[in-house]
Amino acid sequence: MARAGICLVQSNPRGEEASFLPAYDEAHRELIEKVPGLRRVRLLRLAGEQLLPARSTDPGHRYLALYEHDAIARLAFLGAVPGLDGHRSSAFIDRGSVRGSFMDLLADSTEPSPAPAGTEPLAFTGAVTGPPGVFCSFTKPASAETEDEYNRWWTRVHLRDTLMLDGMERGRRYVRADDLQPAVDPVPRDYLAMYDVDAVGRVPWQRASLPWVHRVSAQPMTDALDITSVRGFSYETVSDLASRTWR
Repeated sequence: MARAGICLVQSNPRGEEASFLPAYDEAHRELIEKVPGLRRVRLLRLAGEQLLPARSTDPGHRYLALYEHDAIARLAFLGAVPGLDGHRSSAFIDRGSVRGSFMDLLADSTEPSPAPAGTEPLAFTGAVTGPPGVFCSFTKPASAETEDEYNRWWTRVHLRDTLMLDGMERGRRYVRADDLQPAVDPVPRDYLAMYDVDAVGRVPWQRASLPWVHRVSAQPMTDALDITSVRGFSYETVSDLASRTWR
């Protein structure tokens, strides 16, 4: 059975950014046209405002490329991803900055947790500004023994809790596919929660609203999560391409 998932590549430019962005764009346009099953390709840049500033220090990269595929093993086999071994267009990427992983999809939701009875939903009232983006949270369980509880909490509770924030449109969870890893250092942690954000201008408001989400959550935290492992990064979209099949 085909495993839907993503490949993500963190990197920095090699040389001038002015040549890095067009080269990435050209490579992505070629990919979206020629690689069967490739649904969407995005290039993102670290945003000026971070949702979790204390957990986004020293990222080691400025850019994140995301490749969504309906059979992630096929994408790994093709060697089609810029920055990873086997791709001819990698010359514009600083190879020393590259971290990449293929990841299997675990959960996908657009439904936020319901607010408790008598609680007014928190609504954004400012102007929606800035490009769309994503928020990525890299984590791991506290131990192998707590991994099942960690996954239950993330998928059934925390993923949907975070969607209570205005502007968080979709949440997905991924786990690193260790049988498919490229010959580069992996991205940090084994698990990723990724949220589509409609506008990065909302990030300061979302950050200020996190205590409210914590208060109304049925289970705001779990000991099954290794809290020291959390690394979270907000990104703004530079380019976003979808295959004709999925438009």
